[in-house]
Amino acid sequence: MRGWIVALFLGLPFGMSAQLYVSAQDGIWYDPNTWACNCVPSVADSVEISHHVTIQNSITLTNAWVHITPTGWMGFASMGFLAITQPVLNEGTLYIIGDLDIDWLFETPGIIEVNGNFFNDDDVNIGGGGLIRVNGNFMNDGTITGGGAICVSGITVNAGDLVGTLDFCDETPTVSVPPFIDTNTGTVDQGIIYCASEKCSVGFEEDNFAVLMVAPNPANGQVIFEGMPAGAELRIYDGLGQLLRAPGVAVGSRTTVDLSGLPKGIYLATATKGRQRLTTRLVAE
Repeated sequence: MRGWIVALFLGLPFGMSAQLYVSAQDGIWYDPNTWACNCVPSVADSVEISHHVTIQNSITLTNAWVHITPTGWMGFASMGFLAITQPVLNEGTLYIIGDLDIDWLFETPGIIEVNGNFFNDDDVNIGGGGLIRVNGNFMNDGTITGGGAICVSGITVNAGDLVGTLDFCDETPTVSVPPFIDTNTGTVDQGIIYCASEKCSVGFEEDNFAVLMVAPNPANGQVIFEGMPAGAELRIYDGLGQLLRAPGVAVGSRTTVDLSGLPKGIYLATATKGRQRLTTRLVAE
């Protein structure tokens, strides 16, 4: 799988910058301090993200090469639209509050959460441990292949090709016979399974996090995170992607955090342990 995307990188049009810009710390994409070069990469540059990098608004990724490493996280702090028009390898987490539009070759053995609609017009390769969760509608006009899982809460439309041994799970099906896709005018391989691997019910592999529960949400005082494994690190970020000082008290799988000093707004809470990461939106009143 890695060779497929690396071959794409090596075959990029002559004249594109071969310079690789790497993240140096958690922060905002457009903040020079986020990057080791103390600069903001241009669209001709290649980027590698190993930290928590936040996008503040809609963006089209036209960079020569985007690599989200297993420890990397890239996502939105508010409603936005992400369009991908150059090669992307996601081994970590891609988190979107809005729509995702894929118009280029995309490889993802990692986790993608789309709190909006998913559009694919090109080729997507989902690794065996990969997961795409769509909290909206799913529309495929290209090719999606691999052995990972796709979970959709809204309408599903396939006018392209579903190839391999994917677990495709329409959580609100309108058909009673396979393929369990609301509207299918494309092709679906016989190896495709439907809601059979339990990846969609958990969100991660068996040895990863179970569902992280947060209550109350919205909140203006103490908030409780349930289901955190021992040793997981909890972080809370504001709308600018800045890490907040909101210490928590952990007792077993429960962590209590006091939000009373935070301004009203939307925050992102992430629970991380090794390569595993789960992100939840948190509202402070």
